[in-house]
Amino acid sequence: MILITHDRDFMDSVSTHTMGLRRRTISIIKGNSHKYYEMMESEDELYVKTKINHDKKREELIDFVARNKARASTAVMAQSKQKELDKMGVMESLEGEKDLSFSFSYKPTPAKIIMQVKDLSFGYSVDELLFHNLSFNMESKKCLAIIGKNGKGKSTLLNTLAGVLTPNGEITSHPSTAIAHFGQTNIDRLDKNRTITEEIQSADNTLQNVRIRGICGTMMFSGDDADKKISILSGGERSRVMLGKIIATPANLLFLDEPTNHLDMQSIDSLCDALKRFEGSVVIVTHSEMLLRELADQLIIFREGNAEFFDGGYDDFLEKIGWDEEISDAPKPVKVTANVNKKEQKQQRAELIQERSRLLNPLKKEIDYCENTIMTLEEKVKTAHEQLIVYSNQGESAKLMELSKQVARMKR
Repeated sequence: MILITHDRDFMDSVSTHTMGLRRRTISIIKGNSHKYYEMMESEDELYVKTKINHDKKREELIDFVARNKARASTAVMAQSKQKELDKMGVMESLEGEKDLSFSFSYKPTPAKIIMQVKDLSFGYSVDELLFHNLSFNMESKKCLAIIGKNGKGKSTLLNTLAGVLTPNGEITSHPSTAIAHFGQTNIDRLDKNRTITEEIQSADNTLQNVRIRGICGTMMFSGDDADKKISILSGGERSRVMLGKIIATPANLLFLDEPTNHLDMQSIDSLCDALKRFEGSVVIVTHSEMLLRELADQLIIFREGNAEFFDGGYDDFLEKIGWDEEISDAPKPVKVTANVNKKEQKQQRAELIQERSRLLNPLKKEIDYCENTIMTLEEKVKTAHEQLIVYSNQGESAKLMELSKQVARMKR
């Protein structure tokens, strides 16, 4: 199986190898995404250290040649150093990669309860309500996550709370509440004839051009890219424009409907960090367990034909309630009947322990082998780093590159 996904938890739970596209180069390693990024970071660190020594040696050679090539007594030596310099070549600086990095604009509010919801109900027909009698308080600086299966009404509830739809029941907001809304349909509502800068400015016409350009740059639309028309942008780029519009809007309550759908892995991490730093409140619809675990303080769960409020995080929900009753095709737990006597139970337990040992013992041996191998390789890598510095100072480019490859292999 070859899998492309930006869901890191899902990827790491099923993959045995990871392939990365980075600086127009393909790398593949055995292991998960965390191991891949650790290895890439380590290789970059090694390259930078090697380049520092390499550049220092080049500067010394350049200086020597410049001082000695004119004098007859040292001209031959200067020519020799020039040949060594030419042989060394130039190590290019690592090309930086663009990453989304931003923060939401916070509008101060004195409210402790930013929104009160009482007996909320909504349905597209009278006979079929998506949720009913939903009541809760949205506290300041809290993140409320709406979770459940597709098609149950999560986006409808978020749109209802954001004021897009008119429900039965009461929604009372504090007078100082200022909202910013990222919806699944909002991306489609972007004006395709506008440029990125025009679309972001439409969120706040008082914004100066410098600020608009700054937001564009933050959303990875720098220079002339900010003047691109919405019509030629990809889904991911339009998603970033929508986030840019939200950044342009000072708010203390964010409504976010599946904001990670068109974002890459690094951008999802940046979004998570920005939401952690945001001083206001957040209502989010997401299927990302990473976001749920990192952000959610409270939940609204769509289950058993209704939506219910849960005062706690995602792991608390899994521990106390869980999804079992929602999975119709899940295997049913085997119940031990009263007819099974203690002797049979003892025999069953012994068989289970024996089977567990049979499965675990080879794994324990493999772990011991891996740990010993890692310790041996770490010593070899340490020695190789010292040798790399020697080769760099001596200008031995061929040996330098070969040993660098060996170090990379040992790190893998």
